[in-house]
Amino acid sequence: MIELKPWMLPLIVVAIVVPLIAGLVLLGPQGMLLAALVVGIAIVLIVARPGRGRRIEVAPGGDRRHHLLIVAAAAIDSPRFAERIARRAEEAAGEGTAPDVLVLSPALNPMLHHWAVDVADARARAQARVETSLARLARAGIDARGSVGDSNPMLAIEDALRDFPADEVLVVADEELASDLASELGERLDRPVEAVAVLPDPELEPGS
Repeated sequence: MIELKPWMLPLIVVAIVVPLIAGLVLLGPQGMLLAALVVGIAIVLIVARPGRGRRIEVAPGGDRRHHLLIVAAAAIDSPRFAERIARRAEEAAGEGTAPDVLVLSPALNPMLHHWAVDVADARARAQARVETSLARLARAGIDARGSVGDSNPMLAIEDALRDFPADEVLVVADEELASDLASELGERLDRPVEAVAVLPDPELEPGS
């Protein structure tokens, strides 16, 4: 649920009315209809956005294994990094117990591509990140599994945690996204969260 401050209401009214009037003046009734459509889509996106203050529920664990969720907005393709993750997971799991590792790759999509409904390429890139990460982790001795999630990373994480009883979350992404996700997860999730910054994916750069 989005909490509205009293001062926000006039701004919301202006944000709705001004585009409608501008569309009517510039393009006539068709322009007004187009503006109404754009405003409606914007409202739906804002309402559908996960509330930043809402706690994220995590599935209950059914065993004593250590469950690690890796949010791979960037691929794990460094041998040293994969070995570091493997050591961390194995130490947390304890001697004689294999860790349960899930690699989740959100289907990140530039806004321009998203509005063009170019989701197939985004999911293909996410699947490639999953496969690269799983292969690298396997070489480091970790038998992980992977999945592709929503284009909105927070929605992807929420969806995954409904079924995966994570004990901790590792966010692998470019510096800005890793910081943003870790910050929000730290507020909404009662689990340890660590961000690891890597080089951004050039295919997701603005204007690409």
